[in-house]
Amino acid sequence: MSEQELNMMGDERGKDEASASAMLKKHETLEAAIADYSETVNELGDTAKALVDSEHPERYSLTHPSPWKNLFMLELRLGVF
Repeated sequence: MSEQELNMMGDERGKDEASASAMLKKHETLEAAIADYSETVNELGDTAKALVDSEHPERYSLTHPSPWKNLFMLELRLGVF
């Protein structure tokens, strides 16, 4: 599917030039945030790989995650804490 087709699938459309410009700005801001997040995730992955490769004592927490960690992350998402 082409990028243009994907853009046409969205239900939201600007009603006038001002609202279309505002939506475009919001979209560009979101794209920049995703790019920044992607860079952070890649850096964390590189750091994790370096820890594992260097046989750091904490490498097992990266390669064998605790089931309690998964529960904790779920509770954080649900707002338990």
